[in-house]
Amino acid sequence: MNNKFKIWPVLRDVIIVTMLSCLGGFIVGFASTSGHNSPLYIYSLAISNSLFLTIGFTISGCLAGENRWRHLAFVGAIVWVVSIFNVILFGLTFIQWTASVVAIAFFALIGGGISLLFKRKSLVEISSNAGDEKFYEEVARELQEKPMVPGLWTKAFAEMGGDDAKARALYIKYRVAQLAEATRQQLKEARLAKPQQVESKRDRNVKVILAISIFAAAILIAFFAIVTTNKNVNANTGAVTQTEQLPAVQTPAESEFDRQKQLAEKGDVKAQEYMGLYYSVAAGQEVYLGTNSNLANQYYVNAIEWYRMAADQGSAQGQFFLGYCYSGGKGVAQNFSEAIKWYRKSTDQNYATAQKSLGDCYFLGQGVTKDEVEAVKWYLKAAEQGDFFSQDKLGAIYANGYGVETNLVQAAKWYSLAAFCFNSSKTNLALIESQMTPEQIAEAQKLSAAFVPRK
Repeated sequence: MNNKFKIWPVLRDVIIVTMLSCLGGFIVGFASTSGHNSPLYIYSLAISNSLFLTIGFTISGCLAGENRWRHLAFVGAIVWVVSIFNVILFGLTFIQWTASVVAIAFFALIGGGISLLFKRKSLVEISSNAGDEKFYEEVARELQEKPMVPGLWTKAFAEMGGDDAKARALYIKYRVAQLAEATRQQLKEARLAKPQQVESKRDRNVKVILAISIFAAAILIAFFAIVTTNKNVNANTGAVTQTEQLPAVQTPAESEFDRQKQLAEKGDVKAQEYMGLYYSVAAGQEVYLGTNSNLANQYYVNAIEWYRMAADQGSAQGQFFLGYCYSGGKGVAQNFSEAIKWYRKSTDQNYATAQKSLGDCYFLGQGVTKDEVEAVKWYLKAAEQGDFFSQDKLGAIYANGYGVETNLVQAAKWYSLAAFCFNSSKTNLALIESQMTPEQIAEAQKLSAAFVPRK
């Protein structure tokens, strides 16, 4: 059998498999409006990768030369190595990447098996897998009917040091290998004698596979379009800002909006919060879409009006939002002192988002004297209530020693908790763990597993 390794067909198929896998991820990312950490997105991405990896390896199996399975093994190994970019760019942990080799091997086997439906084994593969039994039988008959091949017998006799019995056994082995190789060469020459016929079959098989790929892509696009049609677009710019902390709601029906407005005008605090939330989300959507900044500002003005009413009645949410608008100059002139005043009123009611925002002010020195120790105090209060943003901040604080002594165990604990929400936290966690001992990693994992948000 020809064991010469050909790199270019392998690299060609690595490109095919990798590009199809990226295509699946692109379709999911484009079609899904849920967050990248939502169960829907994660499950959809898993299904997409499974489907497109299978298609890629099926195409690779159809394009394989003499040894389909060896070819797929090389392709799968290189695809796995190339997938390290998921660790570098998309926050996949090193352990998850290492474990992915099992999945890639599985889909390579599935794809190779499916490829047999489109392209049966080549003549060379058939002769390679048929076994050498028939050649042993042929050599046994040959020894009874004709003399040994002189060159082979001389070689076997010399290698066995003149031992006739051992030389005879070695001769049989050499002769079987010689017959097998001769048969393979004959089959290969017969195949090459009809290049047009072989090539046309291959072209037809590839077209079938490509058609399946397009059909599968269409199914995926339709699936995600249906799933995400009724999901609202979250006003999330991708940056870790306080806007992200405003819960998104669907646009209410006209009757519900009017009902809540009537209640708010009568002094109902919850209805006032509802009206403020409605206008703040509308403003966030305008900012996200970048369609009309003046309209976004007017929405913030409307939201402030309702939140101020609620804040005057002691609403922690209204107090926080007023501080947020003064801090960012949204709907009002920027005023950090006023922002601090409203943040403090909200933190008096243990409102986690306001605690995080007050921590930001101390950390950056906005409206107060910069004080990292005080910032850590407020981040801890919010993080202990389960605020992901504060947990991510604490990971960076303990990793770099801002206002506290550097503590990699604490940094890993907080990054691990924030990783449920942020891919960047996963990346930072992997970086921190690379600097820790196994005992420190185990301690951090124990701390994060035991964490229970304080109400």
